[in-house]
Amino acid sequence: VFSLVAERRRKFQEIINRSNHEASQAVRPKSSSSRWLPPGSPPQLVTEILEIRESMLSLLVKLHQKLSAKQNSLSLSWLAEVDPAHHAHGDGLTAIERILAKAAARSRHSKRCLQEICGKVCPPIPPKKNSPGDKKSMDKEE
Repeated sequence: VFSLVAERRRKFQEIINRSNHEASQAVRPKSSSSRWLPPGSPPQLVTEILEIRESMLSLLVKLHQKLSAKQNSLSLSWLAEVDPAHHAHGDGLTAIERILAKAAARSRHSKRCLQEICGKVCPPIPPKKNSPGDKKSMDKEE
């Protein structure tokens, strides 16, 4: 019985030694910031950190504009008539509107910042003036 236990112990120790030897021979990366990967494993994706010097409010306004695909998705008048309790559920646009409405309702400073951001990101579009050339093309279309 003792010889069987000793033999199994010896085999187990050989397996441990072999694993340690293989691990020590593997090439480790020079950079201490990345994790060690065994040779032959697929490369990991690297996340790049970008420094963005914008406020969360301006990023949310820009995201809302992109998602809505409208030039003036959030205008200055929107802030005057916004009701934070109006939207309980909704898609991405509604969620962003709800966040911005809560921010505007919390403080005057946030509301003023939102008005400035909306003025920069979504400038008011002046109404088109009909020129005589436009009138002629309209007549031709009819």
